[in-house]
Amino acid sequence: MTDFFNPVVAQLYPDPETFDLIVLSGGTAGPMDSDPWVLKLQDFLHTTIDCYPQQKIVRVCWGHQTICVAFRGIVGSMDAAEIGVKRMKLTEEGCKMFPRNAVLHLHQFHRREITVPAQGFVPLAEEHEAFLNHTNTI
Repeated sequence: MTDFFNPVVAQLYPDPETFDLIVLSGGTAGPMDSDPWVLKLQDFLHTTIDCYPQQKIVRVCWGHQTICVAFRGIVGSMDAAEIGVKRMKLTEEGCKMFPRNAVLHLHQFHRREITVPAQGFVPLAEEHEAFLNHTNTI
């Protein structure tokens, strides 16, 4: 089953007990913003991880940056937007996850980047492009 939730307007969140995977997608809001919905989403992430430690969460673009901020990382503006396919060189840990690749090519459209990684996350790619938490759930 796939379902969609609107954390911005409706501020609806999934019940972690009923889903195998939660995906945080891309977006245009600033993950460092103090908008009430951004803070509420970060609170949802902390509650989910505390109450459902086995819950899998995948994050893409804005979701990746938001997880970083929620776990004491820092996201900053880029000098120029990054648009198109980017070559991401994998770290040793990243090569374990993607054993046939030393490099991934992913389409990106970013105006912000992670400048300080979140605490407790292992880099899977150089330049703060991908991380995995120590329990392999995020």
